Amino acid sequence: MTRLQVLAPGLTPTSGFDCLADEDDQRVLSNQMIESMDAEIARVLVETGIAVLNDGILEYNPTQSNVMVVILGNNGTFAPGVKGPFNPERSKATVYQTGVWTPLIVAGPMVTDPGREVRAMVNIADVFELFGELAGVDVHQVVPKSRPLDSVSMLPYLQNPQQASLRKNNFAESEGNIKKDGFSVQPCVLAAINACIQLFPSQQLCASEGGEWWGDADGSNPPLPIGPGAPMADCCGVNEYQVENNL
Repeated sequence: MTRLQVLAPGLTPTSGFDCLADEDDQRVLSNQMIESMDAEIARVLVETGIAVLNDGILEYNPTQSNVMVVILGNNGTFAPGVKGPFNPERSKATVYQTGVWTPLIVAGPMVTDPGREVRAMVNIADVFELFGELAGVDVHQVVPKSRPLDSVSMLPYLQNPQQASLRKNNFAESEGNIKKDGFSVQPCVLAAINACIQLFPSQQLCASEGGEWWGDADGSNPPLPIGPGAPMADCCGVNEYQVENNL
């Protein structure tokens, strides 16, 4: 089912925007996508009976149901959508804090003293254990030993506002997309920040994200944008070319 999301009064119409080329347009689109997501989360809460909408105001009382609500963001923001004071070169696809840092919201009757911020360190693996805890299941007991778990309990943070961090360390790594043996992901330069990445496996995907392809052209008709020094095998070659040619 397709739903029509009507823009709130005062928001900028975006039907004529170029989401691939204009950075200002991308920022407006990003903001309105987040607002639309907010509206869709409210719709789900209302249609499942967890909350009510009263004259456009969402009324949600977590103690009036036995439902726990967990909202988790994807990995760090894609570079063109990053806003100051954050550095777009330390965004999604990097292992800097701002590349792996995501929002996590938990609400429901099992949360003591709601509306607070937990500063303890958690990991996406811990969310799996949290779902088990909410259901009264010890995942470390029921998951076969052949499937090692790296999760740490999250429920204490919800029930004890003074709970100290249970994790002493976290781990993150960056790797290319899954690909067949011998396949090399070629470089793509994101024009908005003039940064080269080797993340997109095709020229079409690079172009769809507002990038300029520096690898081998794929024969698209009409041709897609390609870097002046292409083809390059990797971002090292791209960076060397840009330095030598003052780009």
